[in-house]
Amino acid sequence: MQTHLLAPMITLVLWTFVMWVWLYATRIPAIRRLHVPLDADQSKEAFNAQLPPHVRWKADNYNHLLEQPVLFYAVVLALCFVGQWGDVNVILAWLYVALRIVHSIVQATVNVIMLRFTVFMIASVVLLILVLGIGGRHIAPFAPRLDQLALELQIPGQLLLAGDEGGKRRVVAGRHRDGLPIAVAGAAGGKQ
Repeated sequence: MQTHLLAPMITLVLWTFVMWVWLYATRIPAIRRLHVPLDADQSKEAFNAQLPPHVRWKADNYNHLLEQPVLFYAVVLALCFVGQWGDVNVILAWLYVALRIVHSIVQATVNVIMLRFTVFMIASVVLLILVLGIGGRHIAPFAPRLDQLALELQIPGQLLLAGDEGGKRRVVAGRHRDGLPIAVAGAAGGKQ
């Protein structure tokens, strides 16, 4: 069921808001305590240089949660779209979320770079496995058919390929090399 795969995505969105609260819960008191001027002409780097590192770490992590995890959200939605919400993908999605939370905690508290990097790399590999799962199941099977079709049509960019959820039927429409419109409907392995 799709909701099992959406749950880790929603959890990571909620975790991003936890980091957002933690960011302001530490930054605002530090700005007040240190009398950091809020000058619109001041660069981000100049502003951050006035704050202690342990305060900046929360903001850095919040920004990180708006970088690679955005790819995770797209992958999860793609998996739901193509119907790949099975147990393996759900486990991988939860593993990615757990690793991103660990990454956040490490960066926001002790910020040991090698530990943070290791967690980040493991999470990246998990995300890559999820992406390859989509590509391997849903892009690669079409590649030979698309190549063959491109040879038949010899006009790139004028192609419509559609199929039912099980891939048992396909409809191909485009223009033949002589310019005449064509449409072929048939079983996934051949023409009718």
